[in-house]
Amino acid sequence: THQELANMIGATREAVSLTLQELSNEGIIVTSRRMVMIHIEKAMKELA
Repeated sequence: THQELANMIGATREAVSLTLQELSNEGIIVTSRRMVMIHIEKAMKELA
């Protein structure tokens, strides 16, 4: 859950939800009910 992710990284659930939504809107990740897939090429391009 977003809360579990937040607990793991020391963030709030709201911050995790917002960040995941932003990454999804940019096409960097695809989320489903029990999975998060990362589009590696887009992620690497954003980091460069």
